[in-house]
Parts: sequence; C-alpha cells; structure tokens
Amino acid sequence: MTFYTKVGTNLIFLIYIFTVKGNRKLTFMYLANDVIQNSKKKGPEFGKEFETVLPKAFEHMKGFDEKTRERLNRLLQIWEERGVYDKAQIAEFKVAFAESEKDSAAPPKKKAKVEVEKMKVCILKSYREFLICN
Repeated sequence: MTFYTKVGTNLIFLIYIFTVKGNRKLTFMYLANDVIQNSKKKGPEFGKEFETVLPKAFEHMKGFDEKTRERLNRLLQIWEERGVYDKAQIAEFKVAFAESEKDSAAPPKKKAKVEVEKMKVCILKSYREFLICN
C-alpha cells in the first residue's frame, strides 16, 4: 500500500466519523482500533497516520451516553496497556475526550448537512493539496 493511500485512509476515517449516525461512530472507532493494532505488527505507518486525526475523532464524540463513553475509555486503556501509543499521546486523546464529557448531559449535536458537506470538501481539498505538494 502506498503512503498516499495510508494518508487517504485517515482522512476517509475522519469524514466517516463526522458524517455517520451516533451509534455507528463507535463502530468506526473499533474499526480504526483493528487497523491500528494489526498494522502495528507489520509496520507503524497506519498508527502514525491515525494519530493525527484521533484527537479530533475523540473530541467529536461529544455528549454520548455513559455506555459509549465507557467503551471509548476502555479502548484508550487497551492502547495504553499494549503500548499502541505512548503515554503523552494517550493523554492527548483523553484530554480531547474529557473535554467532551463535561457536555455529556446534552445529546450529540447534529450537524446540518451543509456543514458536513463543507467539512468533506475542506478535508478533500487539503488531501489534494498534500498530493500536489508531495
């Protein structure tokens, strides 16, 4: 797999996290976990690429129910125990997630379709510019 495909993977992941319905967001976090842990054995490229978007993904998980937050905290605990990411990076993920926990009483905010489409365009534009520059 080429470097560009790996970069594209984390951008596609971020697009999906921002666009799928609430209960499917956790599924995508589990998918990212599977990719990151399996690639760790063969090469750390995917883990390093996901590292750049995971803080935004955890921050985006605002206002989810207690059960979902427990599962995400367990995912962070597993990453810490298995050394998937170093302690500083895990702390960054926890900070992004902890900030969202204070708003836990509110249900997840639904973004208007226009906002989501703007976000997709922005991410894809950034990816294209990256490809042109490299």
